[in-house]
This record gives sequence, structure tokens and C-alpha cells, in this order.
Amino acid sequence: RRFNLGDMDNLRRPSTQVNGTTFVLSKGQREFESLQIEVDFDNSSLPRDVLSYTLHRREWTGGMIGEWEEFADDLITNQYYDFNVEEGGYYDYRVSLMYDEGPADWESNKVQAYIGIPNVVLMDSMQMEDFYPDLGGWTVHSTDSTVTWVTGDSADYDSLHSTAYYRPPDFDSSFAFVVGAGENTSEPYGTGQILGTVVLMSPFMDWSWHTSGLVSVDVWHWVPSDFYDYYGSAKLMVRSQMQEWHEVVDVSYRHQDLNYNEVFDPELVDVGPMVGGRDRVQFAWVWDYPEYYTGNYSGLAIDNFKLQLVDGPDNLSYTTTTESVSLFWEAFDGRRASEFPYMMSQEEKEAQIQLLQNGVGKNIAGAQTLGRSLDGAGDIRNNNRDLGDNMAEPYEFTLDGDTLLTGTTVGFTNDYDETCPYSGSTAPDVVYKMTIPDSLNGLIVDLCDSWYDSKVYVYSGADLENGDTTNIACNDDFCNSDSSSFTSYLEIGSSLAEDGGLSAGVYYIVVDGYSTQSGTYWLQVTAMVPPADMMYNVWKDGNLTADELADTVLTYTDYNVSLLEAEYTVNASRLMSLSVPGASGLDVGYAQSEHSNSVFAAKANMEPGAFNLVTPADGASLVITEDNIGGNQIFAWQQSVDPNGSEITYHITWRTEVDTGTFEIWDDTTGTAVLVPIQVMAGIMTGLASATGEYIAEFEWTVWADDGFDEVEASNGPRTISVDVGWYLGIDDVAAIPGVFALHQNYPNPFNPVTTIRYDVPEQSHVTMEIYNLLGQRVATLVNGIQEPGYHAILWNGTNMDGAAMSSGMYFYHIQAGDFRSVKKLILVK
Repeated sequence: RRFNLGDMDNLRRPSTQVNGTTFVLSKGQREFESLQIEVDFDNSSLPRDVLSYTLHRREWTGGMIGEWEEFADDLITNQYYDFNVEEGGYYDYRVSLMYDEGPADWESNKVQAYIGIPNVVLMDSMQMEDFYPDLGGWTVHSTDSTVTWVTGDSADYDSLHSTAYYRPPDFDSSFAFVVGAGENTSEPYGTGQILGTVVLMSPFMDWSWHTSGLVSVDVWHWVPSDFYDYYGSAKLMVRSQMQEWHEVVDVSYRHQDLNYNEVFDPELVDVGPMVGGRDRVQFAWVWDYPEYYTGNYSGLAIDNFKLQLVDGPDNLSYTTTTESVSLFWEAFDGRRASEFPYMMSQEEKEAQIQLLQNGVGKNIAGAQTLGRSLDGAGDIRNNNRDLGDNMAEPYEFTLDGDTLLTGTTVGFTNDYDETCPYSGSTAPDVVYKMTIPDSLNGLIVDLCDSWYDSKVYVYSGADLENGDTTNIACNDDFCNSDSSSFTSYLEIGSSLAEDGGLSAGVYYIVVDGYSTQSGTYWLQVTAMVPPADMMYNVWKDGNLTADELADTVLTYTDYNVSLLEAEYTVNASRLMSLSVPGASGLDVGYAQSEHSNSVFAAKANMEPGAFNLVTPADGASLVITEDNIGGNQIFAWQQSVDPNGSEITYHITWRTEVDTGTFEIWDDTTGTAVLVPIQVMAGIMTGLASATGEYIAEFEWTVWADDGFDEVEASNGPRTISVDVGWYLGIDDVAAIPGVFALHQNYPNPFNPVTTIRYDVPEQSHVTMEIYNLLGQRVATLVNGIQEPGYHAILWNGTNMDGAAMSSGMYFYHIQAGDFRSVKKLILVK
């Protein structure tokens, strides 16, 4: 239940009145309304509560595909370890649920496991031309021990299929085929069920070094009919790393030619997107074979199974500017684009790239596209009796582009009838005489947008002149329009001209109708234009960034770039005849090639902008005295502006030359100034003075601007500054001799890793300086010897007498000079 506090009374603070004025009391007794809720809870389950899981398993062992069985039930966790397995076997698993109200009516997806370490072969070695003698290492798995795959020739097939009505044609000397499938049943036309499954599975293959792949195979498959699912299915599947299977090609259709003769049909499929870059790749022929009455009407045979790579571009290189990355690659014939063209402005580059990209891809041929409106200007219409009645009086046109012809067959006579495949047409027909000026790869005659059940025939004028009245192409039922079913469409030749194409000349197109059908039609005549043989695709960080670049374009410029490197590769889309899913024959398509080598590129960085040092001035000097020891020395410079908008880090350095080399100090900041405590400078100078005997040092200082990619020094750097610590230490003034012994507080304190300890000696004395820990143990001796009068300093780096680093903590430093003794504390931090 839910409760709204606004429905409750007295949810306000108490109030009181004083001299007629109401005041709200911040303290005091509250009299809120109370609400008591009672709930009966018995912890009983609800109808859809999950009580347990049931694990189902199916074994693939000894070549047999077993039945699904409940393998483990009443599981209350979502994992299970199956140790009851055999090495080399496959096991399918799925899970079902048990609700409080009963078992669920659905199950999980299926997964398959292989037991043991698989033998993985290189895909380059998988060329099964004849599958001889032992199926080439492929393994058979079947739901029926009498159904299996074997190898042999046509005679072997005939001897093993004595009751078969349809058999594969004579082919190569040896091929692989299934025996034992398609048993008889007494039920008329079968029971509408799949009789069983037989699988031919390849070895595991390593495809991790390749990104492309083609599967070519010759297939013969026979089923009683293409139209019903219960006649089974035959498919080539692929998977990688024991993951989900994916369909490569469906060959469930009847494999026969136009004359109903059985044929081995070639299949060619691009599997690169499914297997490229993957390991443990497997192919499998999966046939769910049907049953049929009075004889064996089913068969499946394959031959010449080959795996191929698709060669791609190579030698990818690049150049960069501050605005772009330009790629260059080598074509198949060795051509390369110049990597050093004449310099162009960015606008010119953009225009050039756009020009190159606008002219690629598939194009529809022809400049003439007539309007599709019956009343539109330019339509070719023949809705009268003047022309088109027969071949002696045809409607004539020249095919010089995509042409639309509209009209009606109503009112014309019946002159032609072709068996296509139906005959007996008494419908009126219209004749067009088409002149093709130049040879074509192929031609499309499209009557799909018609208002009646149409037919169409095409005749060669040259054949007719020679007395041959046989049509070169015809069609009856192919497509449907919004107004009619069973409209017509045909193709002659192909985009690749594999069927010979059409020569220049005269052709007749006859628009007819089925039976007595007549009406209005739209006849679209289109010349097939060969698509580009090859196009290039550019990939960036695994994503397609530019596609369908013409094969004359061997370069690409990417302006969508940053200072972060991206990985570029190039591959090719290569034109070839590929399989049509679920149908015979091949169609034009593009297969993806291997990728080129990878290059990693980013746009060229624009270095940080120029800047100057500001203060101190070049040649400045600093004399450290008791008066300024507590102050700071400022080092400042102008801001550098990065053209790319990157954050600037400034590196400031000070260096001076000493006998042992260069002494250098550095610091980093994102600001434009640093304040250096003069006390720190005094400590550094004191240490240098003790080491070199020199109390004046000239430091060279400068600043570098760093954007993370390039560094730029200040335009007026370096500068020099002279630092004099002699007056502070009493070196330059003979009168500046301490009047008394003194031990000063170290600086810095706390410190890490070095601190400076100053002390004053008014007369020549034997001086000892020692460091003690909290236990009173001596850990280091810094000074032990005769020293002259003056101001002295010593550095301690936090190590003991053996040179080992001391731990963090408090320590004491003690001085003894004659009768003078003094102790002070210092703190070491890590």
C-alpha cells in the first residue's frame, strides 16, 4: 500500500499567539496523526516465482546426434559443471525453468561445447576438391546411423540409391553425397515431418590472420517441391570459437536447369565478415531431410569445396598536415598515387576529394529517363491502332537510355503465343521494334507495373531475317503490381556479360497477356551497366569511414582528425558472381578483400605559440642578505597560446656550470610565474659554495612551453641571473665574523630529500655536527674537524653513516665547537 502524507492531519509545527500575533514555535510538543499498518506475510511463493532450473543435454558422440534429455533438475544456481563427458565429443545444452505454477513453456537458447583441445588447421590448407578418400577430415554426425556422408562418383551414387527417382548428373571423378536419407512412408505425400538431420562438419580452422574469405562449392540438391517447409532444408553454416552458427548459403531449392535437368549448381559466398580475424572457425553442411511416399525423392551432393582469400590493396602509407591525414596505397597492378602533389589550399583539397567521391559507385546507365505519368511530356505511348499491331507494323524506338513505354493492349489483335511456360494465349498483343546502337552486357525488360496478367517475349531481328522465329527470352509470371498479380519481367545477359550479352542490332519486344488477359501496362527497358570491377573502402579504428572509392582513386584524405592517433586500413570491394540465397545461379555482387597493413596516424600538431621571458631581466643579480632571506625571487614569462587548444605546461630550468659538470634545477607549472624562496636559493648556493669554494654563481634560466606533443622555448631565452651568497655567509666582508657560536634552524623543515643546516663559528675551533634519532642513537656525522671563523652551512640528505636512507620521523642535530654545545630538532618526511 502507498500513503500520501498530504492526507494526514497535524503535519505542522505548534504555534502560539502573543498580543494577537501568531508565532510558529521551533520547539515544543508535536501532535502528529499516527497511522498503524498491519501486513500479513507468510513468505509463500507467488505463481511466477522461479523455483528451480532444469538442464537439458544432447550428446554428439560416435557420429550420432542423440536425443535431448533432462540431465540435471532442481538446480537452484545459474551454473553447472558437467564432468560426465568424453574427449572429442560435442554436447548441446539448454535450460528450462520451473515456476511455482508449473514448468515454463519456453527454453533458453542452445549452446554447444567441444571437449578437449581441438586440432586447428590453417584455413589455407582447406581445399576439398574431391573429399577423397575420407571426407578430407570432415566428420559426420547423424540422428540415424543408416544416414551418412560418403565419397564416390556417379556410379557409386547410383549403386547406393537404387530407388532414387532423381540422381546427380555425371560430374567430377569423386564427390561427397548423403546415403540413407528420404525413406519411404505409407502416408500419402509423407506426414509433413522432417525425418532426420545429418551434419557434415569441418575441422577447426585458424582465420585470425585474414580478414577476407570466399567459399566456393558445387551443390546438387533434390526435394519433391520447393514450396513446402516440410520437405526439409539444406544449408551451409559457419561459426567461430564455438559460438552461434550463422547461415552461409541456403541450397534447399531444386538444382535443375530450365529444361528440368539435374545440375551441380555453383555457389560462391563471401564469408569474410563472418570469419575474418577469428579463430576456431568451422563450417557445417546441415541437412534436415524429409520423408516422401513411394520412393526416394531426396538427395544432396557437394563437390569442389574451396576456401579462398580475396587479395586487397597493399603498402598503405600516410602523410599529415595540421588539418588532415592523407592515405596512399598500392593498387593490384602496382599503381600508386603521388604522396607529394602540388600544394593546394584546404578549399581546393575539399573540392578535389568531393569530386573524386561523387563519381564512384554503381550508376544507372543512360541519360534518357522518360516520365512515368501517362499524361507526362516525353512518354512513349501506343494506345491507338496506328502502330504496334505486329512485327510488320511495330512501334519503333532506339534504346539510348532507360526507356519507359506506356500503353494498353486493348483494341489490338492476337498475333503471337509462346510457351513461357504457359501457352494458349488468345489475348491481344503489342509489338515494339527496338534498335540497340551498341552492344550491351545485358538488358532488363520490366512489366511489373502492369494492370493485368501480362506476358512478354523478345526476338532477335537477325534471327528472324534468317528464318529463326524462336524467341531469345520470354516470361509469364515473375512479379506483382498494386493492380494485378502475375506480371512479367525478364533479364537477358547480365551486368558482367557472363551470358554473352546483346550485340548491336534490332530486337522485337512483344507485350502479350495470359489466356485472354489485356489491359494497361508500363514497360521499362533498361540497359545493364557493368558496375565498377573494384572499389576501395577506408577503415578508421575498425569503422568504415569512406566507401566505394573508384579503383582509380589510390588516396584518401581524412579531415575529421585529432591529435590522437587512429588506426587506418584499406580494403577493396571486388566485383564477382556470388550466390543468390535460396535460388539457383549466381548474381553480381561485391566480395570484401583482405585489409592492407595498418598505419597509425594523427594530424600534425601545431606547436605552442611564441612567448617571452618577462622577469628578472637578462643579466640580473641577486645578493642574498639577512634582510631578504625571508623573501622570494619571482621568475615570470608571457602566456603561450596553443593553436590546437591543448593545455600548456611550462618547464622552467636553472643551470650553472661547476667543475664536475652542469648543475641543473627544474620545475613544472601551468601558470606563468614561479616564486622561489630566497632561503631555498641560499641553501642551494651554500651547498655549491661548500663543494666548489665559489660563493657567486651565474645561473642560466629559460622556460619551455609544452602542449603534450611539442615544446617551444621562450623567444628571448635563455637569460642569466647572478646569485651571490657571500655576504650572507660573511665571505666577502672580513668584518662579517660571527660574534658568538650559534646553531640555526635547518631549512626547509620538514624536508625531503635534502635540508641545509647553518651554524656560526667566531673563532677557529674543532667542530662536530652529528644526527641522532629519538632513541639517542647517533645515525650520522656531518662535520668533524677544524674550521675557520665564519658563517658555515652543511647539507644532510637523510642517510646514515652507511649511506642508507633513514625512515620518516623526528631527528636531532647536535653541534659541539670548543665549549659550545647546541641541539635542534628536524623532521624527515618521505
